Amino acid sequence: MNRLTTSQGAFELARFPEHPSDPFRAWDAADEYLLRQLTDPETGPVDLAGTAAVVGDRWGALATALAAHRPVQISDSYLARRATRANLDRNGLDPDSVTLLSSRDTPPDRIDVLLVRVPKSLAFLEDQLQRIAPALHAGTVVIGTGMVKEIHTSTLKLFERIIGPTRTSLAVRK
Repeated sequence: MNRLTTSQGAFELARFPEHPSDPFRAWDAADEYLLRQLTDPETGPVDLAGTAAVVGDRWGALATALAAHRPVQISDSYLARRATRANLDRNGLDPDSVTLLSSRDTPPDRIDVLLVRVPKSLAFLEDQLQRIAPALHAGTVVIGTGMVKEIHTSTLKLFERIIGPTRTSLAVRK
């Protein structure tokens, strides 16, 4: 178990199933970057008062850090959903503060903030975006993050084709 400290708070997080000798954290630099972007003074803080959806949260770090805003987590991973529940419990957070949906469940009718952890598979990303696109509106803030080696020109074109105009930022540390 490790401690993630962000502007949203400090959280004890672990992967699932938890192993005491597991050397890996339940978050990575892309998760930290995404959480920083939500409060970045240069781009302006993102208003999380509406419906925030988190797609592809690998171990529940994003959903746990954003639990105060009652996000919807959409994931194809049973382990990610279990990790999210365990991390919410570990931090004394209401388990109902995060709505857990599988990738096949119907997303919320309206999404005001969409946070996407870009998966390795472009086809899977396309499926996720197609399912979510009807819930987006002109004012929806979309932030996608991932490892540089997983984000290509084709990834950006896919976002543009399904969601609309995109802009990229520079890569940030590993």
